Amino acid sequence: MRTRLKLRPGQRGTKKLLAVYGDQLLCVRYRYDEESRKRFKTVELIVDIADWQPRYASGDEGAELLEQPVNSLLPTAA
Repeated sequence: MRTRLKLRPGQRGTKKLLAVYGDQLLCVRYRYDEESRKRFKTVELIVDIADWQPRYASGDEGAELLEQPVNSLLPTAA
């Protein structure tokens, strides 16, 4: 299945869904299955909004770990 089109709310092809979902609508995708010769219209919605804080704020214990390159964290082969 391939995604051929990704639309933002308000673009042509999203207006009916925007009327239904309002500000919860993030995007509309049109996906095509060549085998079954079907088109699927999918939506991405916001279903929850909550406050969030990073695990380590700058200056906190462990912050130096986040500043290291990822490769330096991987085990080396013997």
